[in-house]
Amino acid sequence: MRDKVREAASVRHRVGVNVRKLRKLKGWSQGQLAARVGNTQRHIGQIERGDVNVTIDYLTLIAANLSVDPADLFRASPSSGRVHMITDEVVDQAVQVLRVFERVKR
Repeated sequence: MRDKVREAASVRHRVGVNVRKLRKLKGWSQGQLAARVGNTQRHIGQIERGDVNVTIDYLTLIAANLSVDPADLFRASPSSGRVHMITDEVVDQAVQVLRVFERVKR
């Protein structure tokens, strides 16, 4: 039984680490993520530390706001520790560049 409890704590910790990494990649504070998902900064902190057992519904909402699949929150991080994410800001910049190219092309 203790092994199962330890395993569950390990999974909660992994999810928390992934939420924190993805949140920071977006450049958001815990408060900003909390506002987007309709919760408190304190609760986001608890999730990131693996202190609380979070529902699938809530993890799905967090994942959607972080622009990832919910399953990504459970995955072990790559050994290199590198994660690549294209933010909304980068996409907006790319769209602007494409518009300029279209104008020049005409």
